[in-house]
Amino acid sequence: MLQFMRKQAKGWFVKILLGAIIVVFVLYFGSMGGGKGGESIATVNGKPITYGEFQTEYRNMIDMLRQYYQGTLTDEMLKQLNLKQQAFDKILNRAVINEMAGRLHISVTEGEIRQAIASYPAFQKDGAFSQEYYQRILKQNKLSAEDFEAIQRNGILAEKLRRLIAEGAVVSDLEAKEFYRLQNEKINLQFVKFSPEFFHSRVKYSDSDLEKHLKDNPEGFRVQEKIQVQYIIFSASDLAGTAEITEDEINNFYSLYGRKYAKGGKTPPLSEIKVKIIGEIKSVRGMDAASRESKKAYETIYQENNFEEYAKKGNLRIHSTDVFTKDSIPAEIRELKDVSSQLFSLKKDEVAPPVPSEKGYYLFRLVSLKPSYVPSLNEAKKSVENSYINAEAAKLAGAEADSLLGELKKGADFGKLCSDNGLKVSETGMFIAGSPKIPNIGDSRDLSFSLSQLSEKNPYPGKVFAVNGVPVIVKFKEMQLADEKG
Repeated sequence: MLQFMRKQAKGWFVKILLGAIIVVFVLYFGSMGGGKGGESIATVNGKPITYGEFQTEYRNMIDMLRQYYQGTLTDEMLKQLNLKQQAFDKILNRAVINEMAGRLHISVTEGEIRQAIASYPAFQKDGAFSQEYYQRILKQNKLSAEDFEAIQRNGILAEKLRRLIAEGAVVSDLEAKEFYRLQNEKINLQFVKFSPEFFHSRVKYSDSDLEKHLKDNPEGFRVQEKIQVQYIIFSASDLAGTAEITEDEINNFYSLYGRKYAKGGKTPPLSEIKVKIIGEIKSVRGMDAASRESKKAYETIYQENNFEEYAKKGNLRIHSTDVFTKDSIPAEIRELKDVSSQLFSLKKDEVAPPVPSEKGYYLFRLVSLKPSYVPSLNEAKKSVENSYINAEAAKLAGAEADSLLGELKKGADFGKLCSDNGLKVSETGMFIAGSPKIPNIGDSRDLSFSLSQLSEKNPYPGKVFAVNGVPVIVKFKEMQLADEKG
């Protein structure tokens, strides 16, 4: 059956909106594509994980999110999701699972993969596996049958490993009680923060200090590569043509894809959705025509180097961008797939292969290029000054905090010492001691782990902790024990 699925899934062209489940699969288990070259960024039992694998995973996650959010995904949302860390975690977890499964001789048979695929509701019609649904969803989400089977294999392997570990785990009453205590015990802290900004006025420097700072940290001041491009849009709506859509085409489309218009599990009659189907067929025609025209233009321009002449001859409008960097892609082209990597790999006057969009295809030409470079001190003096002051102020803040913590451990009064040094004493309020997010202080697992050692007799941790770049001294104030009845 797997070979049959592979064979059939490759031969279909579909447009359908049933792709959400694949998004879930890929975001949870990760994609199986990976670069074979490139330097190693991690190893699992001597087996390398390459930078190419990481890049592929990261790009796939972004592509899936953009497809799922349909143009509403912003740079800020991407930043908050921390996709780079997620991508690295996924490929590392996958490698660890495969390594551990190999050691324990755990495997997944084709029958198990076949059963997992056939039993999933999204691939079923009237309670049975539908090859048609399977093909459509894979095609819509640009997944090959081999890749999807590999995703299933990883999921089944992880679940087998989880069950094996869970079945072998024994928890004593004492362990359960200790776990309960850690999850419910609360603590209240007093704390003071040593804001580096407070120490800015104490920082003194000369031009030689700034020169050394620039030399020691060149990448922090590097000016990004800048480019400017021209582009032609081959619009699907403009190229859809005026040829009449036959009743046979409409009926065939309805029989294949009418179910996607279903409401309440019932497909509406053709008469109700005929106009929408005609629009879909026109859209597909237009995209096909735009693809053909953009490829034809690319091949001609690539060989003859006649971008402007080709556009003029074909009465095509040439659009131009302002100069931009990788971090400032113009809004009108920002959402195009892989546009940054394609454009910044071009040489001057070179044309990139057609880039698809939801409305057609783009053909880009690089018209200007300013390489990345490290500026001189005169050119970047203000930013170097600010960086140097921030770095030195942070050192002063840390040194001050270390000094005061030393005095406190020798018996100095917390309130008086803070007051004498102009420091504001605050409180966290009661919170669960094991929580990495500490109220009014911030996220710090290191500081959180140290709290279990604090008590009235030992009110201070062993060192000053920096939270979000700000040194913090904490002092134990009170503890609220867990309710033993729980």
